[in-house]
Amino acid sequence: MVQNSSKFSYVLTLLEKGEILKAAYQCLEFCSQAKESTELSDALLVLQENQTYADHEQLKILLLLNSYYKFKNYDVLGELKQYSLLSNFQWKPPIVILAGGTDKTVEKEMYAYQQLLIQSFRNFKGTIISGGTKAGIASLAGDLSQHYPTQMTCIGFLPSKAFTKDRAELDQSRYQKLVFSETAQKFDLQPVLQYWIELAVNTIDKANIKLLGINGGQISAFEYRFALINGIDVGLIAGSGREADKLIKDEYWCSVNNLKIMINQDQNSLTNFINN
Repeated sequence: MVQNSSKFSYVLTLLEKGEILKAAYQCLEFCSQAKESTELSDALLVLQENQTYADHEQLKILLLLNSYYKFKNYDVLGELKQYSLLSNFQWKPPIVILAGGTDKTVEKEMYAYQQLLIQSFRNFKGTIISGGTKAGIASLAGDLSQHYPTQMTCIGFLPSKAFTKDRAELDQSRYQKLVFSETAQKFDLQPVLQYWIELAVNTIDKANIKLLGINGGQISAFEYRFALINGIDVGLIAGSGREADKLIKDEYWCSVNNLKIMINQDQNSLTNFINN
């Protein structure tokens, strides 16, 4: 019997309607309130009974990831490995996930953070995860890779090649690796879930993972909350706009211990977040 069953029933209702993003948010809320991993295991069983719904696989992966990261349930790693797309990639911790705005309407605002990031990452040696395109935050990740080619590896996670071909300009020359989620035929949560799958199956310690958020839309909002719920240090730049500011102003989220709110364009606070 799934505890908080009404919340998970609503997840299924949204899934039935094809509203996968809303279903994922509701599933995240369910996971945040879960007290033990058996609640998520029970939810997985319920979900299995409804696997005829489109996109149910994304919610299955979401539950598995929360079970692993929140409750240290190593038993789910075998199942997560079935979804891995990187068999021989050599991860170099620490890992910084760059999440945020990629919409054309915020291009100028995002570009304003280029020099701040270049200066703040000058001592960073590790791996950067972002979106793999020449848009917004993903392009800023490419700037860092171009600026510090011997210090960091930049890896991008995207929807399928067929979908991205005519919809996004890939940053192939500055990213060392692009990972395409062939099941994702739209800009949805699958690329986000994919990088968490790869980090999980390679057992990268949470202490070696941070997420830096600037601006962002609905998918970024999901990234911020997933990381916070699962004990990942998240840094958001105040005043950067949209979903980053919404979360910062939220009475619940702003008080979460692993959220670091940084002053806009403050190099010292950003450098400390990245390197400490």
